[in-house]
Amino acid sequence: MDFNTAAIVCLGGMLFLLLMGVPIAYSIGFVSGLVGFLTFGDSALDKVGWTTFSMLYKLSWTPLPIFTLLACLMAQTSMGEDIFGAARRWLSRVPGGLAASTVVGEAVMAAALGSSTATIMAMGKVAEPEFKRNNYNRPYAIGATLAGGVLGPLIPPSTIMIIFAVMANAPLGELFIAGVVPGVLLAVLLAGLAIFMAWRKPALGPRAEGVSWRERFSSLKRIWPMV
Repeated sequence: MDFNTAAIVCLGGMLFLLLMGVPIAYSIGFVSGLVGFLTFGDSALDKVGWTTFSMLYKLSWTPLPIFTLLACLMAQTSMGEDIFGAARRWLSRVPGGLAASTVVGEAVMAAALGSSTATIMAMGKVAEPEFKRNNYNRPYAIGATLAGGVLGPLIPPSTIMIIFAVMANAPLGELFIAGVVPGVLLAVLLAGLAIFMAWRKPALGPRAEGVSWRERFSSLKRIWPMV
């Protein structure tokens, strides 16, 4: 079976099974197995096993367990609170400072965890009590937290970038370099948007009490383990 015929059979078979109500995973597995058997014959299973082994054997997967370990450490320590606290002290006097601090904190954590889900869960757990204590508008606070979570796949090192690099045989280093400027720029724009919205409508995010410069610089010492 040539490539064009295999592509037509795969696409047609998947659409048929999906329209019949078969789950996506089963549809992909059945059609792929059928086309593989028709194309390679009895050696199809050998090719599946070798392809799976060769994909998992790549060193590009190495950072993933490290990210998982770091996420567990952050869950059991006060790293998330220290990051949020440092950002909150530096942005204490601006409108919507807590929302902007959440975005900045998520950008920092995204550079360590590489996952949007882990970033949102870790920072949301810390920021939610502060939002309630300072009478922040709930939709505004939730929107800022979720918006900052999109930085996880973009700011390197990113789990999504690693998976894409392995699957597409793309250079991982170049992907990481390409994500730095867009990630930082998006973080600045999101934090600026949160401040601008609170400036236009102060009820969304009231200003917090001022913090001395001594407290601001001392808060940076607490995030040193993160670096």
